[in-house]
Amino acid sequence: MAEEHDQPVSLWDRTAPPPPPTPALEEDRVCDVAIVGAGFTGLSAALHLAEQGASVTVLEATKIGQGGSGRNAGLVNPGLWYHPGEVIDVMGEEAGERLNKAFGSGPDLVFELIERHGIECEATRNGTMYLAANEKTAAKLVERIDAMNSRGARTQLLDRETTAAKTGTERYCAAMLDPDAGTINPMAYVRGLARIAIEAGAKVHSGSQVTSLEQNGGAWVLTTPKAKVTATNVILATNGYTDDLWPGLRQEIYPLFFCQLATKPLTENLRQTILPERQAAWDSLAAMTSFRFDAAGRLIIGTVGSIPHDRRSFRNRWAENSIAKLFPHLGPVEWDFQWMGRIAFTTDHMPRLHILAPGVMTCMGYNGRGIGPGTVMGRTMAKHILSDGSEELPIPLTDPTPVPFRFLRSTFLDAGAGLLQIGQMLR
Repeated sequence: MAEEHDQPVSLWDRTAPPPPPTPALEEDRVCDVAIVGAGFTGLSAALHLAEQGASVTVLEATKIGQGGSGRNAGLVNPGLWYHPGEVIDVMGEEAGERLNKAFGSGPDLVFELIERHGIECEATRNGTMYLAANEKTAAKLVERIDAMNSRGARTQLLDRETTAAKTGTERYCAAMLDPDAGTINPMAYVRGLARIAIEAGAKVHSGSQVTSLEQNGGAWVLTTPKAKVTATNVILATNGYTDDLWPGLRQEIYPLFFCQLATKPLTENLRQTILPERQAAWDSLAAMTSFRFDAAGRLIIGTVGSIPHDRRSFRNRWAENSIAKLFPHLGPVEWDFQWMGRIAFTTDHMPRLHILAPGVMTCMGYNGRGIGPGTVMGRTMAKHILSDGSEELPIPLTDPTPVPFRFLRSTFLDAGAGLLQIGQMLR
C-alpha cells in the first residue's frame, strides 16, 4: 500500500510537472546552512543562498510542497490580509512601512523568478479581485485602495455592474481589482524553486525528517533517519506544519483549515461566463469564499474549514450550494478533486521572525498569504545569513510566545466557519 505522502495532496499536485529528483539523505554531510522544510520559504532561501556560493542542504520530512505550499489557492497577492494602514496600526510606523515595502513587492519577486528561470506553473498575471458582499464592506474597500495606492499599487474600485461582468455573478456589490497580482499552480511553482535551487548547487532531500537538532560547539547537528547534517546556520521553514523539533515553537501559531473543491473542466462556452479575464477572486464574508480557474478549465471554489474523508461531506454540499447561488446557469456540476491544508495564524495576523539561538532562524505565521511573503522571507533570511546579520529585516525580531488556548481557537474557528456556512446555505 502506498505511503500517505505518495498520494496527491491537491489538484495542483496531480497536475504539476514532476518534481526534480530529491533522494533521501543517506550520508553524513557538512554544509554552511541547513534548511528544514521544502516549501516556498525554505526553497527560496536555498536558491538565494546557493546563488551566492553557500553550501546548502534542504531536509524535507515527506515531499516537496507537502505542506501549505502545495495545497493553497495559488493567489499571488501583495502584502498581508491587513491593508498597509492596518499593518502600521499593529506594528507602528517604521516597522509597518518596512514590512509593507517588503511584502508589497512579493508578486514582483515571484513572477520574476518564474520568468527568469522558466518555471512552468500556469502563471497568469491578470490580477485578483477582493469582492464586497455588502455595502459596508464596499465602503471599506476605498480605505484599502487608498492605503495601497499611496504606496505605489494600482488597485481599482469596481462598481456593481463591472464586478458582475468580471466575475460572472451578481451577488457582490463592488470589488477591488489589483492588476499586479495573479495566479499560479503553487505545487508547480514550489517544484520549480526546488529545481532551480538544485541547479544553483543546493542539495535537496525529501523523505528526510529531522528528528533532532542539537548544538555541537559552534555548529548544529540535524539528525535524520539515515544520516546527519552538520551546519553553521539553520533555517526552520515549516510554518503551518511545524512540529516539536524546536520546543515550544509550534505553540506560537494556531492552525486554521482551508478547503478547496475543483469541478471537472467546464466547456469553453461556460468558461467565458465566469471570470472571463481569468482573474481570481475571494470575498469579504466571515467564512470566505474564493474561486478561480486552473489551466484546464476547472472551476475551483474554496472556503475556511476542513474536509473529512467522506467525499459527500458538508463542505461538498456547501460548494454545490455556493456554485448554484453564484453561477446558477452552470446547473449541477461534477467534482474532480477536493483537498485541504493548514494555514498558520498568529494572534495579531502578523508573521513572526525569530533567531531562536545563535545560528538558528525561522519565520512563520503568514496568515494565509504564503506565496509572496514566503518567497520574500526566504530571500531575506538568506541575505541575513550571508551578511553575518547586517541585512535589515522587514519584520522585528521577537521571542516565541505561545498562543493561549490554541487548540480551542482552532476548534472554535472551524466550528464557527461551519455555522456561518450553514447560514449561507439556508439563506
